[in-house]
Amino acid sequence: MKLSRALTEAKILYPMKSTEKQAAIQELVDFATTCYGEIITDPAGLTEDILVRERVKSTGIGNGIAITHAETTTVSKVVIVFGLSKSGIAFDSMDGKPVHFLFLIAAPPTKRVKYLSLLAGISRLFHHQDLRVAMKNAQSAAEAYQIIQKSEEG
Repeated sequence: MKLSRALTEAKILYPMKSTEKQAAIQELVDFATTCYGEIITDPAGLTEDILVRERVKSTGIGNGIAITHAETTTVSKVVIVFGLSKSGIAFDSMDGKPVHFLFLIAAPPTKRVKYLSLLAGISRLFHHQDLRVAMKNAQSAAEAYQIIQKSEEG
């Protein structure tokens, strides 16, 4: 699945203000709640489900990327938002470095295939250093979205 189909410019938070993991997750949950409204049936429960997942193992996968996620009953459809941090977020990443690109994905158990497809698509796309460099230089949500679209075309 193309990331640009699930993610729109309006679902990109730029710039993120948080510099610590838990605050950044809460910032993205709040943003997702604004973007998705009633699809998120329990924002506090969503935050807790994400934090429970993070306690199992950090979703900071390295290279400045974290894909925080949960399969949860607190959403009625798949939810995805993306935040960009210029200063970086202390996130307990595998490589010990700050996170600059933070995704939040939540899906009900009935949408597991789409959920896993999004996780794989993000990992594939952000594996490319050229994309990460371009994204780090993005000056707006619109520019970040255009970078994603262009990367998926080529």
